[in-house]
Amino acid sequence: MVGESIGDAIRAVLREYGATLDAAPALVPDSVSAENYRVETNRGTLFVKRFRESRPRDRMAREQAAIAWAAANGLPVARPLATQRGETLHECEGRWWSVSPWVKGGTYRRGQMSPAGAEHLGAVHGRTHRVLAAHPIRALPPNSELTWDTAASVEILKTLGPHVRDRGDDRERRRVRKQRELLESGIARPSSEFSGMPLQATHGDFHERNVMIDETGEVAAIVDWERFCVQPPAFEVLRAVSFVLLLEQPLLSAYLRGYRRETSLDETTIEPTIEAWRQSAMHNTWALRDYFLQGNPATRQFFAEEEARARLFNDSAFREQLAETFLREAC
Repeated sequence: MVGESIGDAIRAVLREYGATLDAAPALVPDSVSAENYRVETNRGTLFVKRFRESRPRDRMAREQAAIAWAAANGLPVARPLATQRGETLHECEGRWWSVSPWVKGGTYRRGQMSPAGAEHLGAVHGRTHRVLAAHPIRALPPNSELTWDTAASVEILKTLGPHVRDRGDDRERRRVRKQRELLESGIARPSSEFSGMPLQATHGDFHERNVMIDETGEVAAIVDWERFCVQPPAFEVLRAVSFVLLLEQPLLSAYLRGYRRETSLDETTIEPTIEAWRQSAMHNTWALRDYFLQGNPATRQFFAEEEARARLFNDSAFREQLAETFLREAC
């Protein structure tokens, strides 16, 4: 169940789509950067998304355009519905909303995936990259995770310090301290050193929660295109296997084999991608900022994963072994 004010706002939004509520809206669990609702209406079950106040209009419009392009080029997506004025974004009570059909199905579960599931998800990722390789990248932004500034990250960590001391636990205080020590140790490298890798259009946030699987095991839809951007494909693949907790064998090789069935990675990008991911993670303060400064409780779930990942990628032997696996399985 959701609050009365949200229910009233959703009713107002649905009127623009010629729809009325049949039951109280239900908040979709696991939403991190937007509020997502399952809504029963006279037009069937709908997915209603309320964007965060900080989302720029051009980023929301880019997501809508990405979905339309993907659909036109054969990728399974959930096409946003148009209002009675023909718009796929609607402003209501100072917030932006979109509405799309509800996608029936489920997702793989992070930390519970079998090698067969990992291989299937990797194949979906490979197919997505193969199709998106034809997308014109002229107007797309680069992945923001590939642009960092050491001094800026250190300043953010300094700002976070008092908040973490007051409201964090010992593990979070240790993490902030360790991250700052790494950035000030001399191993941080400027993002400009990694700017020469070949780029293409990518989903931007490919992971298990954004791939809906139907009851037959087929892909029902690839969802949440809000981070649509250009980047080296290998960077998004490494980001995916890191986020989905597939860095250990046999899951890693299974994912990469699935990817390789659909397309391949440029072998010259593997080692620089691994170092770029290490540097990006070292500089990244997103989850901490969102939790301690923006008040978003959903990002706290990622703290332990991020700490473990940082530890892993600062191990040179692990990075070397990871590169060997990528070169063997995905190139």
